[in-house]
Amino acid sequence: MDKKVLLTGASGFIGRHVLDSLINQGYEVYAVYNSTKPQERSGVTFVQLNLFDFEAVKAFFAKEKV
Repeated sequence: MDKKVLLTGASGFIGRHVLDSLINQGYEVYAVYNSTKPQERSGVTFVQLNLFDFEAVKAFFAKEKV
């Protein structure tokens, strides 16, 4: 079983700590951002995605199987 997770708020105070924990537990992390891409990080795939755009979200899940 693949361990994948989609994380919103990864660059925020709480999100940064959650991100570290998920990486340490071996998850493949997809971190969503809307306008400014966060700094690259090992073990994280940053995805520019507007969560209010249903069609874009649906396409993302279909493609990535998160």
